[in-house]
Amino acid sequence: MKSSQRPRPKRRAEGRSPEVAGRGALAAMLMLTALIAIFVLAADFLGTTARSIILIGWMMVMLAVLRRTQ
Repeated sequence: MKSSQRPRPKRRAEGRSPEVAGRGALAAMLMLTALIAIFVLAADFLGTTARSIILIGWMMVMLAVLRRTQ
């Protein structure tokens, strides 16, 4: 078998393992979720529609991050 036809070994990604990176992302998401929830609850100047849009938008961000970390 020629050297150009040999399958190349997969390189390990630099930095942290995927599990550690995933846990870090989840921990950051939980902290941000708490901050956003406190902000939405404390923001009396926001109407119900604005609060709902903020929370729905944050859920979309969380789902996108969870997809990327899997």
